[in-house]
Amino acid sequence: MADVEFVKVHEDVRVGFLRRLLMILSFIFLRLGRVMLGGGHSHTVDSYIVVLRGRLEYRAMVGGREIVRTVGEGDVIFTEKDVPTILTALEDSVMI
Repeated sequence: MADVEFVKVHEDVRVGFLRRLLMILSFIFLRLGRVMLGGGHSHTVDSYIVVLRGRLEYRAMVGGREIVRTVGEGDVIFTEKDVPTILTALEDSVMI
């Protein structure tokens, strides 16, 4: 089996992105430091977020209604395409 290579997409004091394309799926590993925000945008495809470590507040606007959830290690979030979302790290967090 070949080694898996990750490509750094972006990194700053707030967030780190690593991307790996596997077949037709794109996986992004996301690291957010405590009290940092991620998102504030929508995607052109349906997406899943799996929380590998940490705890986050997830906000989404669905049909004009705001949904707010606290998620943690092992939780999976499904977001339909074109739905604006914001993640706030309540502690250092890692997601895929």
